[in-house]
Amino acid sequence: MKATEIFELSLIPDIEDSQGWQNYKQYYVKPIEYKREDNLVLIASYDKKFNSYNIGFFELNEKFKNKKIEKKSDLKDLKLVSNLGLLKTSAGFEVEVVGVEKNFRGKNLAQKMYRFFLENIGQPIISDYKLTRSGFNLWKKFYFSNDFTVKGINTKTREIFDVYFDETKNKFTSKNFDLYQSDNFRLALFLKSN
Repeated sequence: MKATEIFELSLIPDIEDSQGWQNYKQYYVKPIEYKREDNLVLIASYDKKFNSYNIGFFELNEKFKNKKIEKKSDLKDLKLVSNLGLLKTSAGFEVEVVGVEKNFRGKNLAQKMYRFFLENIGQPIISDYKLTRSGFNLWKKFYFSNDFTVKGINTKTREIFDVYFDETKNKFTSKNFDLYQSDNFRLALFLKSN
């Protein structure tokens, strides 16, 4: 499969199975509660064994409505409604998985998870070399946002370079590199500095 096919997004389906998302709860080792909004709680977890972060919104239930979620809290009864998994690599933290359950879309949960990581961990987020249509649209939103900066990165050399979004071709481009000729070329997300 060529990288061009991946970035043109015709081959990778979005995950729609709401039960499948619940399997990601097992990666929340020593979960820490960071923020509540509406009936959701943002929880983050770092796994030293795999050198990875999981950040997600969980739907609150009666057990935790008035009780803070702590490192020893059992999340089995909470419903995971969005998840961002990031794996530390030599180039930085790369997206392993990201998704928002269908009934919770439109609340900017994905953007909030990315923002949380950038604000609290302070490292850029690097895209996977495969993007679903939803993932591509998310990176496109980041590009046009006033809050984020999208750059290109060569994951082999760690060189960061400017990318542009070509609206006529609906794809990211660069003056210096062909982003679609190598799996080493990815997108990198930063918070805009004021």
